[in-house]
Amino acid sequence: ALNKYHYSPEKVHMPEFNAHVQDTGRAENNMPPFKVCGKMDKTLEEDVTNRIWEKVTQEPLNLRLLVDHAPMLRLLIEDYDVGDSCRVSFDMRLSQFYLLMSIWFSNMKELPIVFPYEIDFLEKSSIDPDPPVDWPEYGTSEFVKRLKCGGIAKTAFEMALCFKYFSWQCSYDHPNYYSDDGPPTMSMMRSNSKGVGSKNFISISFRHILCNIMMGEDTLQRIGA
Repeated sequence: ALNKYHYSPEKVHMPEFNAHVQDTGRAENNMPPFKVCGKMDKTLEEDVTNRIWEKVTQEPLNLRLLVDHAPMLRLLIEDYDVGDSCRVSFDMRLSQFYLLMSIWFSNMKELPIVFPYEIDFLEKSSIDPDPPVDWPEYGTSEFVKRLKCGGIAKTAFEMALCFKYFSWQCSYDHPNYYSDDGPPTMSMMRSNSKGVGSKNFISISFRHILCNIMMGEDTLQRIGA
């Protein structure tokens, strides 16, 4: 649930938030996720009251999740429908996409609690590994070549997404949503002309798509489709 008027770059003061904000229950489209109880900072109150749930799925999702742990954690997420009408379809703004990416990468670093791991494994998972010193600079052609041709560390996690039909459309937020130091736009959404009017969204669709995500013990993620 995002502020519908502007991006909120400041970190929330959690003690004040927890003391004066309550959730409103089950998420529903165009409904507020929180309500303010008592007095609080005006800026924070405005940010809280302007947040609303917004649906990004165009059709109901019917997904099946299979979890395996032999010998490492493996996940399979697939559409679960015997007919051809099952569609995984998203329509979102850039801010909503950034929010989903933030949730994804934050959850990837949570401690594993689904299975009863040994304490030494939990301690190892809570510590970020040292960055490699022999890798080329990020984003250079040498870096890309290393990703494609370099050796793969022992796999620590694997995830697969398998859908009969998948579509995703991402559009800009309104022009004043982000501040001057807001997140960058994706290059595919940039227009050669001034402004954003002539090229302001990305739209992709696939049939019978399989996406594989692997992470090695060096925490390097590799994604292929």
